[in-house]
Amino acid sequence: MTASPTKKLHWFDQGATAFASVFPDALAHLGPGALPHYVCPLCPEPDATGKNYRVRLFPRTAVLTHDLTAEHVPPKAFGGRKLVLTCQPCNNDIGGSQLEAHARR
Repeated sequence: MTASPTKKLHWFDQGATAFASVFPDALAHLGPGALPHYVCPLCPEPDATGKNYRVRLFPRTAVLTHDLTAEHVPPKAFGGRKLVLTCQPCNNDIGGSQLEAHARR
């Protein structure tokens, strides 16, 4: 089943709202009037201290340009359904192969 663009935009809006409510000052560096951004849930990497994380921010247009894609949860091979957005590299690498390989074991 393919997630419609409307459904993906809805997921984007939910994720952007959740991110902004948990980290209200995180987008301040983008300047006043910055548009909502979505954070790929698989991308965060710890910095050198291990206390802070680097994240990739995506604007809403990333849904339409397919930079954010629908991810199966759990993996499709285990009966998952499209439920969340991840960036395309994470969907193909981390979500698409690494997580599925661990689940198979």
